[in-house]
Amino acid sequence: MTNLKFPVAIDSWCNDSLSHPEGIWQPWAGDLEIDTFHFAVGGSSVKIWSNVYNYYVAATFNLYSGFDVTRSNTLLHFLIALEKDRFTGTCQLVLFDLNGKTARKTFAVNTLGVWESKDMAMGELSAEAGFDWTHIKDIYLSADQAEAGGAFWVDQLYFSYDVPDSSLILMSNPTGKNGTYIDDLYGSLPFTTPSEIIRPVGQIGIVQIDVMNFDHWQDDPQNINPTRQFTFAPTNTTLTAIYTIQPNPLIVIDSFDQNMKAVSGTSAVKLTYAGIPQFVNVPFAARVNKGLFSFTAQDTAKRIFNHWTLPDKTTSTERTVTWDIQADTRIEVHWQVTSENGDGGNNNILIIGAVAILAVGGLVFLMTRRKK
Repeated sequence: MTNLKFPVAIDSWCNDSLSHPEGIWQPWAGDLEIDTFHFAVGGSSVKIWSNVYNYYVAATFNLYSGFDVTRSNTLLHFLIALEKDRFTGTCQLVLFDLNGKTARKTFAVNTLGVWESKDMAMGELSAEAGFDWTHIKDIYLSADQAEAGGAFWVDQLYFSYDVPDSSLILMSNPTGKNGTYIDDLYGSLPFTTPSEIIRPVGQIGIVQIDVMNFDHWQDDPQNINPTRQFTFAPTNTTLTAIYTIQPNPLIVIDSFDQNMKAVSGTSAVKLTYAGIPQFVNVPFAARVNKGLFSFTAQDTAKRIFNHWTLPDKTTSTERTVTWDIQADTRIEVHWQVTSENGDGGNNNILIIGAVAILAVGGLVFLMTRRKK
């Protein structure tokens, strides 16, 4: 259960202005103004005053869209202070519905000019027959005068109510995707699937999930937008983001002699990833994890390194070159070879990630590792 406030900024109706996005203060008996000298919280309050004897001084706060007070544990909160010795201490709270019918309560306030806090439960008010509790249009407050003139002040006027909570379970296939959930209640919340977000029923939020390889939402296959709006329902809900499975990138190292003839070589290249070296035969092919790789040519008596031809078709005579492998990549190593057949076999298996590739005599065979 979550306790919500209306307005969310609970002091906003009594600060800075008589007019607000949710409603407007209006005089009933006497005058109104914002008072920046006499207030309980924030920087100002609403002052309701009169210079004449009208029996009472009163004002209303008119709600543009109304307010439903039938929600669980609805309370109307406010702070009130009466100008010392100007009032009897008898005050009235009246709620008006859309049809002008009323629910009211008489309450007492000290006459010493000291602020008092009031928390009015809806069950404490006496209502006319047919009063519509789902649409409160006006909040009326008055104070009975003891003599001519006088002012009273209202500060931090707001409603509170309880709303049951609901869960949003965020999943993805595959799991481990990052995202952000955003709403106007708590702001922005990062998450990693699977994750649970708990909010009051009816709360509206925005789910933004990793866009890379996003395909669709499981509950709505036509929805290919990784950002979606969600309203918390009375029952728990699961949203699952479906992603396309992309194979790891393929590295191919072709090997040629000075005559551009394919040549094989045993342990001809030192391939280093994440600080771990492996000596591989050429020609070579394997699916690998994405990331930065270095390639170091290894000489023998019959095979002397000459240059690399890099994936962008540039060449390098540096013995060690690096390349950021993010997609299928082909690189060539060129030698000065003194033996026609190179220096040995070219059978090679390398496992980096979930897939191994066997290179035999220049032919490449994919092999999937068995799960234990």
